Amino acid sequence: MIPTVNCPQGISAIVAYNPELSVEDNLGDMTAAADHVKCGQITHAVRNTKINGFSLKEGDIIGLDDKKVVAKGATVNETVQKTIEKLLDDEIVSINLYYGEDVTDEEAESLVEELSKVFEDQDVAAYPGGQPHYYYLVSLE
Repeated sequence: MIPTVNCPQGISAIVAYNPELSVEDNLGDMTAAADHVKCGQITHAVRNTKINGFSLKEGDIIGLDDKKVVAKGATVNETVQKTIEKLLDDEIVSINLYYGEDVTDEEAESLVEELSKVFEDQDVAAYPGGQPHYYYLVSLE
């Protein structure tokens, strides 16, 4: 069993699987791949609150890491960019967006184009995730 705390870590672990390797080697490689992932979630505030320096109103678009609110924006796209900026470090080479059921293919493609101009040193891609409640799950690897 590979310990993960979010879907992007699980996906990264699965991609690292190599049927040619032993169970032990796969366990090490898959765990390392999962550990390298940073994850953000883009959703909306469900109530009025003040948390982590943010004053939130119900419906505000927010970005989370695995533990706390890290960004707030006027639009989904702005919040995605702010969240990535908070999570990004020098080791990140790819940004993968898994878009939810409320995001169209065209909206996701447009966001990839925007982000590719901002984050020129990273590969940016989007995939249909279909998840409810979250506009995007963002995987930084």
